[in-house]
Amino acid sequence: MIRKTILITWAVLAVATSLAAQVPLLSWKDRATKAPVKLQDFAGEIVVLDYFAYWCVPCGPASKQIEEEIARHYGDPAAQQGVRVRVLGINIENSRQDMTEKFIARAGIGRVLDDSKGASMEYLGVRALPFIVVLDGRAATAESGASGWSIAYQHNGLESVEKLRTVIDDLRSGKKKAKR
Repeated sequence: MIRKTILITWAVLAVATSLAAQVPLLSWKDRATKAPVKLQDFAGEIVVLDYFAYWCVPCGPASKQIEEEIARHYGDPAAQQGVRVRVLGINIENSRQDMTEKFIARAGIGRVLDDSKGASMEYLGVRALPFIVVLDGRAATAESGASGWSIAYQHNGLESVEKLRTVIDDLRSGKKKAKR
């Protein structure tokens, strides 16, 4: 009886853990085109989300470093062998559009999405900025919706570019998923 209880408990915990790691159908608005953007648009890829706001002092250097050392590195055609890596800047600020545009230009952020309703922030538990997330969509398809996506890494602040590269490279090589 004890053995059966332990097995059932283990099974329940395993299912709960896998469900907790799944990502819902996140969506944003493309800042440049105003078109809706859905997470499943990046199915089959690894996606780095860089949450920022113009008034966040540490966001500037973090966003700049992510663009210069992650987006450019993995955007280089020589680095694009295998799984594609996308870096998306996620703006959380709705007011002072002029300040946001200056921030984006200074940091050199390539693709910016607006999270005006804060839905993705709420789901991911963003409590401080900058907030960096690596989503693993290698098993996702455009038709699979949220299934196939998982959170490979998330952190308040930029630990280091080396840490992000390790997480991304481990995912690209098929190694075990990095821990959050």
